[in-house]
Amino acid sequence: MSSNSIDFCLSCSKKGHANHNITKCTKCKDTVNKGIGANCTTDLNLSRFDKMIFDPLKYQNDVIDDSDGDEFKCRTCTYMMPDQFSTSTLASKDNNFSILNVNTRSLSKKFEKLKECIKSTKHDFTIIGLSETHFKNKPHDYYKLTGYNTEYVNRIDREKGGVCLYVSENVKYKLRKDLSNATSNYEACFIEIDQENDKNIIVGVLYRAHTSIDSFIQDINPTFEKIANENKTCYVMGDFNIDLLKEDTCRPTRDYINMVFSYSFIPTIFKPTRITDETATIIDNILTNNQDAVNSAILITDISDHFPTVLVSKFNQKTNHKKQSSTTYKRIFSDGNIRLFKHKLSQVKWHEEFDGIDVNDDYDKCINIFKNLYDECLPLTKYTPNRRKDPLLPWITKGLLKSINVKNKLYKEYKRCPNERKFTKFKEYRNKLHTLVRKSKRNYYDDKFLKAKDNIKKKLGQLLIVY
Repeated sequence: MSSNSIDFCLSCSKKGHANHNITKCTKCKDTVNKGIGANCTTDLNLSRFDKMIFDPLKYQNDVIDDSDGDEFKCRTCTYMMPDQFSTSTLASKDNNFSILNVNTRSLSKKFEKLKECIKSTKHDFTIIGLSETHFKNKPHDYYKLTGYNTEYVNRIDREKGGVCLYVSENVKYKLRKDLSNATSNYEACFIEIDQENDKNIIVGVLYRAHTSIDSFIQDINPTFEKIANENKTCYVMGDFNIDLLKEDTCRPTRDYINMVFSYSFIPTIFKPTRITDETATIIDNILTNNQDAVNSAILITDISDHFPTVLVSKFNQKTNHKKQSSTTYKRIFSDGNIRLFKHKLSQVKWHEEFDGIDVNDDYDKCINIFKNLYDECLPLTKYTPNRRKDPLLPWITKGLLKSINVKNKLYKEYKRCPNERKFTKFKEYRNKLHTLVRKSKRNYYDDKFLKAKDNIKKKLGQLLIVY
């Protein structure tokens, strides 16, 4: 083929100039080997995975009677970057119920990246579900999100795993302890959203451990059966570690899909959510029995090696949006409280409290006395966060937010057509951005402490809450 011959981009079908096996797209300006496949940068269709799409509708006739014209309507499942979400149709006011599903691979390590992603979307999600939190105990207050209540289930007797739900304070709900569970096969956390004039909504997050799929099906089947018997709208999100693309080649995968559809649930994510240089799998999903129109998306970001997934739908009632008081608490370090605490400590007859026989016993008595007086004189007071005063990552400036979007574009380019050059470019930019974010965060707190130096006791608690 001559150097000035015409060929077409393998993804966007625009004309391009081809030379032997090399095609340069006149639209996306990318040059790739035709044997690998090319994609226009305006979308992440991933031509090397074009055939890797799970078709949930082929099961529809097996689980739904179409005689009344009713059917599942999952309209879309598109790839987009977080900053594109706010301008997409998914973020319209009509879709006032939204779910963000993220595999964090350790929330303690990825918490700020999670907040960066949320801030980039410019959207207040109704529910945020996290899998692989890796918590062993109750999450520290540091891992609270402003404007959300937190529910969680940790893995028992083993490392890693664990799930967490952030529930908007605009939603009235209750924890479903009968559905929440932690077994050798999975961890799950469920809530039920109250609706005054309609059926309640059940929302859960689940993480399946790398155990037998057959064992998992047997373990989780009663939960799906109970939900189905309650006849309520339900959404179950998470990392199921079951690749839907193996439905034709893996019998356990097929059995799992049949179980899901037998309870009238349908996967809303049907494109790969975990993509490596060599493989692509659909293991993260949001299942629902909602037969009204729902839309879904896959966000391209480097929180972990799993892409976050999003689902949007509608709340039928406006009554869900009555503001609830926050469950966040803070201590009041007023001068009067501190003087009272010192006075109470000075009144303790320490020599009468200790017998000197067991040093460990005496130590415990000392700590208990101190803690009891501390709680008495400096009590925890309910604190209602103000989103305008307590924004997510206040040290992330508009300039840094633009840089985060550029980083996501570089990550998208690498995932679109992986090679060493693109990975190096992404990695170098990511590391430089990380350094700038850390510097901005340090400067933010330096400025806060400088302004509060004359009244540090009063301001310290406020700084810790923002942090």
